[in-house]
Amino acid sequence: MDKSTIIDLAENEVFASDQFDLNPEVRNFNSLFSNEICPRKEDMQTALSFYETLSDEEIERRYCIHYWEDCALGCFDALHDEVMENFGRSIDKRELARREIKNVELLLNEGKFQIMPKKEHILIDKIPAMYEKLITGTWSNFFIAEELVASEEAREKSNQKFINSIFEIKDKYKDNMHEAHAARMELIEQSLNDTTGLLYIDYFNSDWIAAMQIQAMIWYKAALEKIMMTGRNYLAHLTEEHKETFNRSNGMSMYRLRRSNDGYEAITSSYEHFTLTLKRNPQWGELMFFMLKNPPKGINITGKQKGQKVEEISIEGIEKPIDRDAFRKRFERYFIKTDNKQDNR
Repeated sequence: MDKSTIIDLAENEVFASDQFDLNPEVRNFNSLFSNEICPRKEDMQTALSFYETLSDEEIERRYCIHYWEDCALGCFDALHDEVMENFGRSIDKRELARREIKNVELLLNEGKFQIMPKKEHILIDKIPAMYEKLITGTWSNFFIAEELVASEEAREKSNQKFINSIFEIKDKYKDNMHEAHAARMELIEQSLNDTTGLLYIDYFNSDWIAAMQIQAMIWYKAALEKIMMTGRNYLAHLTEEHKETFNRSNGMSMYRLRRSNDGYEAITSSYEHFTLTLKRNPQWGELMFFMLKNPPKGINITGKQKGQKVEEISIEGIEKPIDRDAFRKRFERYFIKTDNKQDNR
């Protein structure tokens, strides 16, 4: 990972560490993956030192989990905010919370949807089986970087379309402020409808979505338990304390992480060259051999070879050679949708 990307990752980490809408720990929530990745770093020097110790794979994994947690927080907020009016009108908040906790447990364990929030976009049929897998540790990896890349690209296109539409409205109604305001409000409402929930469904696998919704349900249950104990909204004082939450775009994305990974450009360029030349996708061992014999234009590649088997390759600009095991792992990360069978060439 190049130095500038490490610096941006560290800055992003420090910024998010105290943000109410970005870090579950600010709300005293534990993530399902808090045992796998350590808490967000709170100062630049610590964050820089930390990221410099991580491999490309570990950085991608951390980024994927942080993104998933952000989405789970958004899902929790939708659940929580939808029922607060009910609690405000209830004559017995503790009893209402007790009943709703039972309903959450019914959804998680039996797939019975009786909770107060709307069921729209909730994967009711998937949740019990996924919840069982998460508890028993039998779940399969659902963090697919390519899905995150596609989602981020779609969101970026949607944001650009929104910006273009704003300028079009400004030009069209430059002499009528009332109509311009009405058109902007309509555009904002339409944009919110377009981006709420649907991007998850369109771009992420069902296990990713179900697990994210389960995480939100677990946090929802935790908030309900606080209401049952105290009789008041657990998040009210936290929201007040952290009302100065900011949304900041720092240009970080999974696509950028991929492109800054050591060797990514050379490997993906060779993959494309192989498919164009031989009219099929390569296996990982074939691609190592192909790269050594047909290095990408402008990139110097050397390696150690035994017969038709390449033991390791060295890519110009990368400090250490890439052995067979390391290359296979990169191949499986970069081209996850291809046939990544064992290749002994």
